[in-house]
Amino acid sequence: MHRIPSVTRIKEELRVTSNEAKLIRAALTVGDTQRDRVDLALKIVDLILDTHGVEAIRGEESNDPYYGDVVATYCNTGDTYAATILYDVGRGRFELTSWGDWVEKNTKRYKIR
Repeated sequence: MHRIPSVTRIKEELRVTSNEAKLIRAALTVGDTQRDRVDLALKIVDLILDTHGVEAIRGEESNDPYYGDVVATYCNTGDTYAATILYDVGRGRFELTSWGDWVEKNTKRYKIR
């Protein structure tokens, strides 16, 4: 299992209550144990954060049997550079970042369109 962000970091960066941060961390921990639970974990986080759904970032080629050309999925905050929860498919881990920053760092690695 990869390192899941702490409750404190989630609370501060996503500007949520302590209870919401605990629920988000719990969802990510469950999602991190099995790949088929990632989508469910992000849906739970989307509900807690009241974001605009779970979105995908696609690359030029298929890299994963389940995700195909999807290289990351994230909770859409409506702002490219607002902190959110993102799942990096290639690394198999959740990240607390903005999807814009993540794309800038990973465009070449994943051949993002």
